[in-house]
Formats: sequence, C-alpha cells, structure tokens
Amino acid sequence: MKNPKFENKDSYGPDRNIYRREILQQSDVYQQSRQIYFAPANKFYGESRIPKLYKESLLDPERNRILAQAIDISNINTANVDDIAEIRDDFDGNFMYHGVNNYGDEDGVAHPSSEVIIDIAQSGHLQNARAHGNNNIRHQPGIGEGISWNFNGIGVLPGQELHIAGFLTSPKLTLGNKREKLTVPDDAAPYEVRQVADDKDRYNVSVDVEDTYFVCAQGDLKMWADIFAICKYQNTDGTVARGGENGIPKRILYYDESDIMKPKWVGEDSQDYIKFERALRDLIPEDVSTVSWDTLLGKKFIPDADMDSERPHRISRDLLSGLGRQVLKFGQLKGNKTAETIVYDGNWPPKNNNS
Repeated sequence: MKNPKFENKDSYGPDRNIYRREILQQSDVYQQSRQIYFAPANKFYGESRIPKLYKESLLDPERNRILAQAIDISNINTANVDDIAEIRDDFDGNFMYHGVNNYGDEDGVAHPSSEVIIDIAQSGHLQNARAHGNNNIRHQPGIGEGISWNFNGIGVLPGQELHIAGFLTSPKLTLGNKREKLTVPDDAAPYEVRQVADDKDRYNVSVDVEDTYFVCAQGDLKMWADIFAICKYQNTDGTVARGGENGIPKRILYYDESDIMKPKWVGEDSQDYIKFERALRDLIPEDVSTVSWDTLLGKKFIPDADMDSERPHRISRDLLSGLGRQVLKFGQLKGNKTAETIVYDGNWPPKNNNS
C-alpha cells in the first residue's frame, strides 16, 4: 500500500548510482521496512495541530530551507565548499555520534527508531534518563548518569536496517563552558565515551538538538525535513510557537542507504560501519586539534586483544580497571581568552593549569 503522506521513492540528491538505488527501492524488504519506519512520522504529521494557514507561510519555506542545506556525506564533493568549511569549523577534527536504536516497551512491542527520534526532536534535547527522574524513558540516549557517544570512530552503529540515523556533534558544540566532560566508562564498547557531569551528585546532562547535526539515509531525507519543520514551529503541547522558534538540528547530513544499510554491534559481521565512519571522516578530517580515543582510553586500542571474552561487545573490565583513563573537556578556563580542548586525568581543574 502506498504510504499516505510520504512518497516511497525519493528523487532528491545526486543520482550517482541510479540503478543500484532503484533496485533497492523496488525490493519488498525495502518497502516493508520503509512502511514501518515511516508510520510514526505519518502519525505525527497527521496529528500536527499547526493551522493550515501556517503551512505555506512557515512549514513549506522551512522544509525547503532544510532540504537546500542538506549535505550528501557519501559524496561531499557535490557540496558547496563554504558549507563544508562551516561544518568543519564546528568540529575542530573531533566528532561525537549517537545512533538511535529501536526499542521494546514493557509489553515487548517493538518500536522503530523513528519514533524515538521524533520524541527527541519534540523535546529539543538529548538528555540522560535521570534528568527526568526516570531511568526508563525510551528516548534517552544513555544510562542514568550520562549520554553515550561514539567518539572519533564508530564502534557501535545501532538503528533500523536501511534507516540508520542519529545525532552528530562535537566537544566544541556540546560541552562549551558547561561543567560536563567526556570519559571512557567502565563498561565501554570500542570508541565509546560518556558525557557526564563534573559533580557526581548532579545528573542533569543535556545536549540541545540545535547543537547537533542529524544523520539519516537519503531516502528518508524528505520525511525528516517535514518532521523538523513541524518541530520548529510546534510546541510539545501541540500549540504554535509564537514569538520564537524551537531548536532543530543545524543541518541534515545524508548518506546512500544502498551502500550503507546494516546497523552494527561490536562482534557482528556487518562492515557498513566502516563506510559510515569513513563518510564522517571525509566530512570532518583529523587536524591538530583531534583527540584520539586511544588517548582517553589510556592505551592504543587493539581489537583482537582488548575485548572481553565473556562480553564480546565490550572492552575487558580487567583492562579498563588497570588503565589511567583520561577525561576531555572543552571550554574557556580562567585566565584563558579563547576556548580550547583539554585532556586531563579526571581532577578538575587540571593541576598544571593556573585557573
């Protein structure tokens, strides 16, 4: 059955491999997956309470702006060089990526990741669960005390097959002068960091959606442009935002899902995460400000030797407990006129800093 709101076949973006994409889009697997993934968006779109008179004056122009500013990370040579320079300035060679996964509710019913993303978009924030006083809120991208990210590498690429999506940001955008830091957790997967508060008694860790870039499949681009346009002008209670606008991602970055389609957990065979990481690195190349995950881990990561034999998706507990793991902050210290990235041993302020 044809999707009632969004077309099943997209035509947006460069047709660099028309044959491959057409074969994919005509497959039953793709159509079934797309119907499941688009269902929450169609529900959200249908329930939007923004009056029709605002559609032409607000939503359509905003949707067109989002589409015009979207960047194809599978082929960044097609992008405007000034746009690429602007994006790279936001990252300074360091990226943090949180992939949004499907989830199961208390009744065991499976829900697509698109439902989770819409929750995040409506709230305007990625937050740890304890910020809400509830460890079970489905759209919180981490455990109670922090938010989990892939840092300068992709070790875990969760999501729905053919519709991998998530939020991309950097220490520069995310930490700022906040009393928060990135650290390798005790139960880390490869390249995992957790954004936590400096104060162990303060659990409210939050990232504004407007300080992120949204990454999605090319075939889902138009759908997300519609959703974010609505979220910009519709409050969480359904009313129209008056006298201001809600925060949405800075841009949408999209990739070719006929080339990158399978999610990946550590220990699984999918190699698409390597292509995904390469696409991010093409957009955000390493530079003098890049901090390697190995630096935060405290050693050079060796996949064949450092994984836990009992938990193949995690790094060995014994290894982690014996390392001098480092911590990363980004902000302006006392006496410093410019912001910078600081790596230190976990005690703040760093002992060698005259702050």
